Amino acid sequence: MPDTCGVPRVAGGNGAGTAANQTYSPWGISVDVNGTLFIVEYSAHRVSKWLKNATTGITVAGQSGVSGPWAYLFLNPRALAVDQYGYLYVMDSGNKRIQRWWPGASYGFTVASSTTLSNPYGLSIGITASITTTTPSPSTLPPNQVCATAIWNSTFNLAAGTGTAGSTATLLYNPYDVFIDGQQSIYVVDNYNNRVQKYLAGSNVSTTVAGLSLTVGLTPTAGSASPQFNSPTGIFVDLTGIIYVADYNNYRVQKWLPGDPFGSTVAGGHGPGTTLDKIGGVQAIYVDAQSNIYVSEYTNHRVSLWTAGNTTAGKLVAGTSNGVAGSGANQLKYPWDIYVISNGTLYIVDQTQLPNQVCATAQWNATFSIVGGTTSTSGNTASRLNSPYDVFVDGYGNIYVADYSNNRIQRFTSSPVNGTTVAGALTSGSGYSQLYLPTAIFLDANRTLYILDSGNYRVQKWLYGEPLGFTVAGGYGFGSTANKISTSYGLFVDRQSNIYISDTANHRVVFWQARNTTTGRVIAGGNGASIGANQLYNPRGIFVDSTNALYIADYSNHRVQKWLSGASNGITVAGDPSGASGSLVYQLTNPTAVIVDQYGNIYVLDSGNRRIQKWEPGSTFGITVVYELSLSSPLGMRFAQIPNQICAGPSWSSTFATVAGTGISGTSASTLYNPFSVYIDGLDTVYIADYNNHRVQKYLSG
Repeated sequence: MPDTCGVPRVAGGNGAGTAANQTYSPWGISVDVNGTLFIVEYSAHRVSKWLKNATTGITVAGQSGVSGPWAYLFLNPRALAVDQYGYLYVMDSGNKRIQRWWPGASYGFTVASSTTLSNPYGLSIGITASITTTTPSPSTLPPNQVCATAIWNSTFNLAAGTGTAGSTATLLYNPYDVFIDGQQSIYVVDNYNNRVQKYLAGSNVSTTVAGLSLTVGLTPTAGSASPQFNSPTGIFVDLTGIIYVADYNNYRVQKWLPGDPFGSTVAGGHGPGTTLDKIGGVQAIYVDAQSNIYVSEYTNHRVSLWTAGNTTAGKLVAGTSNGVAGSGANQLKYPWDIYVISNGTLYIVDQTQLPNQVCATAQWNATFSIVGGTTSTSGNTASRLNSPYDVFVDGYGNIYVADYSNNRIQRFTSSPVNGTTVAGALTSGSGYSQLYLPTAIFLDANRTLYILDSGNYRVQKWLYGEPLGFTVAGGYGFGSTANKISTSYGLFVDRQSNIYISDTANHRVVFWQARNTTTGRVIAGGNGASIGANQLYNPRGIFVDSTNALYIADYSNHRVQKWLSGASNGITVAGDPSGASGSLVYQLTNPTAVIVDQYGNIYVLDSGNRRIQKWEPGSTFGITVVYELSLSSPLGMRFAQIPNQICAGPSWSSTFATVAGTGISGTSASTLYNPFSVYIDGLDTVYIADYNNHRVQKYLSG
């Protein structure tokens, strides 16, 4: 990797897609001795092969953009390994199997499968490949060496854990990464238990080799002391048995010598930040033969190198030093996995997509097609809706609707006739299969639904295809204690599945860490309804940026507050700090939503003034980018599906063009009746929840 941070892109970088010059949600990578790069593309359902210096890739496994259970298809593959013969081993996550593809084959063979696999993330071939044929001794065999005629049966043995979550020596709780050493010992990053477990070859009983021993029961001991972790994610074990662990929420990498009860910090450890003495949240690490540590800083959008023995500061080797994501030649966006070959060349799985460029003269036509529900007719059949409250469109064009009064979530395909109920039922209730007046939905990359179940004062998580949901926040009734939420209007789920809730009636924002369903913690407000720096007054919309800074539309204080991670006070970044409402350029009136782009520009839905204001970083006034006199109590605002990417110098006029509706309520093809929520997909198609017409309207771009 050159010292300059103009990172040569070796694959993709032309937006998300299935064309030969594109990648779509790349996850795992493998590089052979010739520098050929193999990429598992999660959302393209394929493995692509990129020759050195090539500008396009070749699909060598799966079919581009086509998913399925057949031998020639994948469903959301996540990891791969390549052996010395060029055979591909692919973790076909959605089909719960491992497929082996011969070079040039048009289909794969299942070498391992199990219906009990649940969202498998990783794949590794052991040093002896778990084969009973004669092989060299483990200490001399290079990684991924497999007998040419190796076969596996279609069943498997559990190497670690039992399938039941727990904290004993035989149990794991959300294992995140795995490493296999030359003696076939398995090291597992036991994320929720904040420890690393070691399983000797053939044993199903583990020993904690890193992380503080757990207290009695299932409650893990997380912390920042030298023997502790806080949500560890990645692991690397060198030839001497030294363990390196990415300690995500402590923003550090810990080094554990064999047998030691304490770890030492070898990278980061100075809290979150973008200066080179700090690291962001880390998903992956790589340690070379000289004990230099490469750190994939997921939330800082960069890769840093910490040379052996230097714990003061790292060196930038990829991305930019200011923590800004992007698609430029010198930028990264949420880097995930990294791999370093013997000559020091660095390969990075980068989730960069081309920015969503907004044209100053963009417009949509005034006609539409109904994509869910029936005009002006409420109902509870598959073709109808009753007061749709929110809408979300996934990457496949499927439309999810919070069917408020029917207590369900409906999914409509891109060519809808009838909707399919994917969560809830017509009968309201608090059971696992029920919802009560759902108001907001969020869909992650795994098609997992998060539902703000307003009448039950809880957030439900619904895995794709499952008939039951489970509570991940709240669910203990209305209240203000740490385990309860009140009437709530805002929901945000970050990439680590942590949940942020704008707890409006309690005048606070609460944070529920992923997998902790017992209590949340207040991260903003909670000190009564007033104008103080540590207070909020009826907070509404919320947004969390890549540095975990929280932005809050402080509705009754007529301002937007920014709370840095861990801060006890907020900073007013939009609106009058005194709390005065008004229509002047430095004022807001009852803001309801907020979004921040990759440049730090803040967009505020200034509900009482019927406009959207753009506040540049450090500015004391806003610029009106949208104004419409006929807007009536607008509540929601969203950018397109490609997250919040705007060209550096966009401009909007202070006038607008009507793209949907006429300003007069009605049921015809050109009118709307109390539209409640809007969503714009990556093709600039507009979807509107037409509340009183009990339908969802689709407007094509142009």
